[in-house]
Amino acid sequence: MKKGLSLAIVVLLVLSLTPAVSGLYGTKVLDGDLGDWGTLDYIATAKDNGLPGANLNNLYVAWDEEYLYIMITTRNTQSWDVAYGIGIDVDPGTGNGYTGDTDAWGRRIGFGNGYAIDYEIYFWWGWNTGMGSDNFITWTGSGWDYKGLADVGASFAYTGDTSTGLQTLEIKIPWTALGGKPEKLALIAWIAGGGDSSAVSSVPWDPAMESLDAPYASWFNGDSPAMVSMAGI
Repeated sequence: MKKGLSLAIVVLLVLSLTPAVSGLYGTKVLDGDLGDWGTLDYIATAKDNGLPGANLNNLYVAWDEEYLYIMITTRNTQSWDVAYGIGIDVDPGTGNGYTGDTDAWGRRIGFGNGYAIDYEIYFWWGWNTGMGSDNFITWTGSGWDYKGLADVGASFAYTGDTSTGLQTLEIKIPWTALGGKPEKLALIAWIAGGGDSSAVSSVPWDPAMESLDAPYASWFNGDSPAMVSMAGI
Protein backbone atom coordinates (compact mmCIF):
# COMPACT_ATOMS: atom_id res chain seq x y z
CA MET A 1 0.00 0.00 0.00
CA LYS A 2 1.28 3.45 -0.90
CA LYS A 3 1.50 5.98 1.87
CA GLY A 4 2.34 9.64 1.69
CA LEU A 5 4.75 11.52 3.85
CA SER A 6 2.83 13.87 6.10
CA LEU A 7 4.68 17.00 7.20
CA ALA A 8 4.05 17.70 10.85
CA ILE A 9 6.89 19.88 12.10
CA VAL A 10 6.07 23.28 10.78
CA VAL A 11 7.58 26.68 11.49
CA LEU A 12 4.94 28.76 13.24
CA LEU A 13 5.57 32.46 12.71
CA VAL A 14 3.77 35.11 14.74
CA LEU A 15 3.85 38.38 12.82
CA SER A 16 4.25 41.13 15.39
CA LEU A 17 1.87 44.07 15.13
CA THR A 18 4.89 46.21 16.06
CA PRO A 19 7.47 45.57 13.30
CA ALA A 20 10.33 47.14 15.24
CA VAL A 21 10.19 44.40 17.88
CA SER A 22 10.20 41.52 15.40
CA GLY A 23 13.61 40.05 14.58
CA LEU A 24 12.17 38.78 11.30
CA TYR A 25 11.11 42.23 10.10
CA GLY A 26 13.10 43.74 7.24
CA THR A 27 13.19 44.11 3.47
CA LYS A 28 15.48 41.76 1.53
CA VAL A 29 17.22 42.23 -1.82
CA LEU A 30 16.32 39.35 -4.10
CA ASP A 31 19.66 38.13 -5.44
CA GLY A 32 20.09 34.60 -4.07
CA ASP A 33 22.80 35.83 -1.69
CA LEU A 34 22.71 35.37 2.09
CA GLY A 35 24.52 38.66 2.66
CA ASP A 36 21.45 40.58 3.89
CA TRP A 37 20.04 37.69 5.94
CA GLY A 38 20.99 37.77 9.61
CA THR A 39 20.93 35.31 12.48
CA LEU A 40 17.56 36.67 13.60
CA ASP A 41 16.08 35.55 10.24
CA TYR A 42 17.21 31.98 10.78
CA ILE A 43 14.37 29.52 11.39
CA ALA A 44 15.54 25.91 11.13
CA THR A 45 18.12 23.43 9.80
CA ALA A 46 17.40 20.14 8.03
CA LYS A 47 19.22 16.99 8.99
CA ASP A 48 21.89 15.90 6.52
CA ASN A 49 20.19 13.07 4.61
CA GLY A 50 23.29 12.03 2.67
CA LEU A 51 21.68 12.60 -0.75
CA PRO A 52 24.09 14.70 -2.85
CA GLY A 53 21.39 16.11 -5.14
CA ALA A 54 18.44 16.41 -2.74
CA ASN A 55 19.72 17.75 0.56
CA LEU A 56 18.22 20.85 2.18
CA ASN A 57 20.17 22.85 4.75
CA ASN A 58 18.76 26.05 6.29
CA LEU A 59 15.50 27.99 6.19
CA TYR A 60 15.31 31.76 6.74
CA VAL A 61 12.21 33.95 6.82
CA ALA A 62 11.63 37.71 6.95
CA TRP A 63 8.81 40.11 6.18
CA ASP A 64 7.90 43.75 5.70
CA GLU A 65 4.60 45.51 5.13
CA GLU A 66 4.40 44.37 1.50
CA TYR A 67 6.14 41.00 1.23
CA LEU A 68 6.95 37.70 2.88
CA TYR A 69 10.57 36.68 2.16
CA ILE A 70 11.81 33.08 2.23
CA MET A 71 15.41 31.88 1.78
CA ILE A 72 16.39 28.22 1.46
CA THR A 73 19.94 26.86 1.32
CA THR A 74 21.06 23.35 0.41
CA ARG A 75 24.00 20.99 0.88
CA ASN A 76 23.78 19.82 -2.75
CA THR A 77 26.95 18.78 -4.54
CA GLN A 78 25.25 17.19 -7.56
CA SER A 79 22.43 18.18 -9.91
CA TRP A 80 19.43 15.83 -9.86
CA ASP A 81 15.88 15.90 -11.22
CA VAL A 82 13.98 17.12 -8.15
CA ALA A 83 11.01 19.22 -7.10
CA TYR A 84 11.39 21.91 -4.43
CA GLY A 85 8.16 22.57 -2.56
CA ILE A 86 7.02 25.05 0.07
CA GLY A 87 3.75 24.82 1.99
CA ILE A 88 2.15 27.83 3.69
CA ASP A 89 -0.67 27.75 6.24
CA VAL A 90 -2.03 31.27 6.85
CA ASP A 91 -4.42 30.23 9.63
CA PRO A 92 -2.63 27.48 11.57
CA GLY A 93 -4.71 25.60 14.09
CA THR A 94 -8.02 26.10 12.31
CA GLY A 95 -7.81 23.04 10.07
CA ASN A 96 -8.84 25.13 7.07
CA GLY A 97 -6.87 24.12 3.98
CA TYR A 98 -5.46 21.04 2.26
CA THR A 99 -4.95 17.97 4.47
CA GLY A 100 -4.95 15.18 1.89
CA ASP A 101 -2.15 12.79 0.97
CA THR A 102 -1.44 13.79 -2.65
CA ASP A 103 -0.57 17.44 -3.08
CA ALA A 104 -0.81 20.00 -5.89
CA TRP A 105 2.07 18.49 -7.87
CA GLY A 106 0.95 14.90 -7.29
CA ARG A 107 3.57 14.22 -4.63
CA ARG A 108 2.63 11.98 -1.74
CA ILE A 109 2.82 14.72 0.87
CA GLY A 110 0.22 15.46 3.52
CA PHE A 111 -0.08 17.63 6.61
CA GLY A 112 -1.37 17.13 10.13
CA ASN A 113 -1.06 18.27 13.77
CA GLY A 114 -3.58 21.04 13.15
CA TYR A 115 -1.82 22.36 10.05
CA ALA A 116 -3.64 22.61 6.72
CA ILE A 117 -1.96 24.11 3.67
CA ASP A 118 -3.52 27.12 1.96
CA TYR A 119 -0.76 27.69 -0.60
CA GLU A 120 2.01 25.66 -2.19
CA ILE A 121 4.99 26.96 -4.13
CA TYR A 122 6.81 24.55 -6.42
CA PHE A 123 9.93 24.62 -8.57
CA TRP A 124 11.30 21.92 -10.86
CA TRP A 125 15.06 21.51 -11.12
CA GLY A 126 16.34 19.44 -14.05
CA TRP A 127 19.64 17.64 -13.71
CA ASN A 128 20.89 18.94 -17.07
CA THR A 129 18.74 22.06 -17.45
CA GLY A 130 18.72 23.64 -13.98
CA MET A 131 15.82 25.77 -12.83
CA GLY A 132 12.64 25.06 -14.74
CA SER A 133 8.95 25.67 -14.12
CA ASP A 134 7.56 27.48 -11.09
CA ASN A 135 4.04 27.48 -9.65
CA PHE A 136 2.15 29.45 -7.03
CA ILE A 137 -0.79 27.24 -6.14
CA THR A 138 -3.86 28.10 -4.07
CA TRP A 139 -6.10 25.59 -2.33
CA THR A 140 -9.68 26.61 -3.21
CA GLY A 141 -11.42 24.28 -0.78
CA SER A 142 -12.19 21.73 -3.45
CA GLY A 143 -9.06 21.74 -5.60
CA TRP A 144 -5.95 23.64 -6.64
CA ASP A 145 -5.65 26.88 -8.64
CA TYR A 146 -2.34 27.02 -10.55
CA LYS A 147 -0.47 30.20 -11.46
CA GLY A 148 3.13 31.20 -12.02
CA LEU A 149 4.86 33.21 -9.31
CA ALA A 150 4.97 36.25 -11.57
CA ASP A 151 1.20 36.03 -12.07
CA VAL A 152 0.63 36.89 -8.38
CA GLY A 153 3.38 39.52 -8.16
CA ALA A 154 5.91 37.16 -6.56
CA SER A 155 9.49 36.69 -7.74
CA PHE A 156 12.55 34.62 -6.95
CA ALA A 157 16.31 34.41 -7.37
CA TYR A 158 18.65 31.46 -6.98
CA THR A 159 22.22 30.26 -7.22
CA GLY A 160 23.40 26.90 -8.52
CA ASP A 161 24.12 25.13 -11.78
CA THR A 162 23.91 21.77 -13.50
CA SER A 163 27.15 20.64 -11.87
CA THR A 164 26.35 21.23 -8.20
CA GLY A 165 22.57 21.60 -8.27
CA LEU A 166 20.52 24.27 -6.55
CA GLN A 167 22.48 26.07 -3.83
CA THR A 168 20.19 28.89 -2.65
CA LEU A 169 16.61 29.87 -3.41
CA GLU A 170 15.20 33.26 -2.38
CA ILE A 171 11.53 34.15 -2.81
CA LYS A 172 9.37 37.17 -2.11
CA ILE A 173 5.60 36.88 -2.03
CA PRO A 174 3.26 39.88 -1.78
CA TRP A 175 0.85 39.68 1.13
CA THR A 176 -1.93 40.34 -1.38
CA ALA A 177 -1.24 36.90 -2.91
CA LEU A 178 -1.75 35.35 0.54
CA GLY A 179 -5.03 37.13 1.20
CA GLY A 180 -3.40 39.87 3.28
CA LYS A 181 -0.89 39.79 6.14
CA PRO A 182 -2.09 37.28 8.75
CA GLU A 183 -1.41 37.44 12.47
CA LYS A 184 0.61 34.24 12.18
CA LEU A 185 1.51 31.65 9.60
CA ALA A 186 3.24 28.29 9.36
CA LEU A 187 5.48 26.99 6.60
CA ILE A 188 7.74 24.13 5.59
CA ALA A 189 10.00 23.37 2.62
CA TRP A 190 10.78 19.96 1.13
CA ILE A 191 12.42 18.12 -1.74
CA ALA A 192 10.65 15.35 -3.65
CA GLY A 193 11.25 13.58 -6.95
CA GLY A 194 8.86 13.14 -9.85
CA GLY A 195 5.14 12.50 -9.72
CA ASP A 196 3.89 10.12 -6.99
CA SER A 197 7.13 10.47 -5.01
CA SER A 198 7.46 11.30 -1.33
CA ALA A 199 9.66 13.95 0.27
CA VAL A 200 13.24 12.94 1.12
CA SER A 201 14.31 16.16 2.83
CA SER A 202 12.46 18.87 4.73
CA VAL A 203 13.18 22.00 6.71
CA PRO A 204 12.16 22.10 9.47
CA TRP A 205 13.36 18.50 9.60
CA ASP A 206 10.63 15.98 10.31
CA PRO A 207 11.86 13.01 12.39
CA ALA A 208 9.26 10.89 10.61
CA MET A 209 11.69 10.73 7.69
CA GLU A 210 14.17 8.82 9.82
CA SER A 211 11.93 5.77 9.55
CA LEU A 212 12.43 5.76 5.78
CA ASP A 213 15.00 3.56 4.11
CA ALA A 214 18.52 4.90 4.64
CA PRO A 215 19.58 7.50 3.79
CA TYR A 216 16.07 8.81 4.59
CA ALA A 217 15.00 8.11 1.00
CA SER A 218 11.72 6.68 -0.24
CA TRP A 219 11.16 8.27 -3.63
CA PHE A 220 8.37 6.04 -4.94
CA ASN A 221 5.71 3.75 -3.56
CA GLY A 222 7.33 3.70 -0.15
CA ASP A 223 5.76 2.96 3.19
CA SER A 224 6.41 6.53 4.21
CA PRO A 225 5.08 7.98 7.45
CA ALA A 226 2.97 11.11 7.60
CA MET A 227 4.96 14.28 7.32
CA VAL A 228 3.67 16.85 9.77
CA SER A 229 6.53 19.13 10.75
CA MET A 230 6.01 22.80 10.00
CA ALA A 231 7.64 26.00 11.16
CA GLY A 232 5.51 28.79 12.55
CA ILE A 233 6.27 32.49 12.27
